[in-house]
Amino acid sequence: MNILIIVSLLTVLVGGTVNLLSIEEDLCRGRSCLAGIQANLKTVQVQGELFYDSNGYRYSATNLTSPFSGKCPEFGDGDTMFAKDRTIANAIETVKKMGSENVNCYMPADAQSWAIDVRFKNDYYDSWCADSMGNAGKTTINPITGLCSK
Repeated sequence: MNILIIVSLLTVLVGGTVNLLSIEEDLCRGRSCLAGIQANLKTVQVQGELFYDSNGYRYSATNLTSPFSGKCPEFGDGDTMFAKDRTIANAIETVKKMGSENVNCYMPADAQSWAIDVRFKNDYYDSWCADSMGNAGKTTINPITGLCSK
């Protein structure tokens, strides 16, 4: 992580830009990769609350006709916060690049909660989960509650 800071500072000093995402991908190994995933999912938790407050106290811009469950959508591909909020979509995209292409999102029809489950590249059965209740940990989405299992 220190190298990212040094490269960023040097780049700013010489007036250029740097693609931090490609650097993160190259350095994404072991615990540093997990820390990156955790940080991006924390961004989703914080930004999700801002989305909730500014969208009629729900995590979707419109009413959902059924629960959303499956691969997290791309930016602009739906009305949930996962697709409507650029910051959230960028954080999820970064998680996909760092952790796995297998990043699943869940939101019930009432859009009053959400959860994201990231399966790691190196171990399909190992995952990190974050949800709207502030839960985050090495677990998966509970199919009954729609939140991270405890």
